[in-house]
Amino acid sequence: MNTSILQPLHSIMLQMHDAAMNGNWDIMDSLDDDRTKILDSLSTHSGTLDSPDDQQMTQDILRLDQEILFLTNQQLEYIAEKVTVTTEKSKACNTYQAHASNF
Repeated sequence: MNTSILQPLHSIMLQMHDAAMNGNWDIMDSLDDDRTKILDSLSTHSGTLDSPDDQQMTQDILRLDQEILFLTNQQLEYIAEKVTVTTEKSKACNTYQAHASNF
């Protein structure tokens, strides 16, 4: 049985990854608060993380973190693209209205 001090963090990271994969950004925000609390509690840990379980869990946490970051960046790029398209359409409408009012 794995008794690593990293288990709660690993569990949160798995949940965050699942939420990111499914586009559940509200859940991601909530879990991020939990993750921050766990990281704060781990910062006072005075032991080592030398066990094979700890090493494997650390690698998996880092992998999950990178995948979550990638998924989040993809979502932000998608939103930025939509905002740009909407802004361009709005500018085009304003230009059209300005020209139309001249007639």
